[in-house]
Amino acid sequence: MTFDGVDDYAQFNNIIPNSSFSFSLWVKFFNFSGAKPVLDFGNFGNGNQGGTLSLNGNSLYFAINSDFLTSGQLLALNWMLVSVVVEKNLSYKFKLYINNLQVNEKTTSINTITNNPQYITLAKNIYSSYIRFTYAQIPIVQIYNRALTVAEIQQNFDARKTRFGL
Repeated sequence: MTFDGVDDYAQFNNIIPNSSFSFSLWVKFFNFSGAKPVLDFGNFGNGNQGGTLSLNGNSLYFAINSDFLTSGQLLALNWMLVSVVVEKNLSYKFKLYINNLQVNEKTTSINTITNNPQYITLAKNIYSSYIRFTYAQIPIVQIYNRALTVAEIQQNFDARKTRFGL
């Protein structure tokens, strides 16, 4: 799907559990300007309840409730596989991967994720009264009800990398 950055988005029922989960998506951004939502779940823009994956300038940003991590600087506007792995024990540990490489991880004190409303939204978020849209292509989104292993992330990357010119 191509999102025009003006008013295009996709929304479906939230299947993110309040336990371990992962998601992977192929994305190509058309520019690095401003903040661009990629995938939001729960009600992140209202009191940071839920989660978000966003592009902020030339860095990816993933947050659950009020805890977050970043990817560091992205160097090119190429296709990339972005994967987020969230492991739940007594608290949450989340990891961010670009293609098949882990770029950051964080253990938080959060012990629950607030997931209301029950939607996952691609390419749009509502932060306070400000609505943001993303100018990008996102053709594949995969959501898992468990933490993916490094080998599974590698397998997902290898399975489609030639399709995206990598």
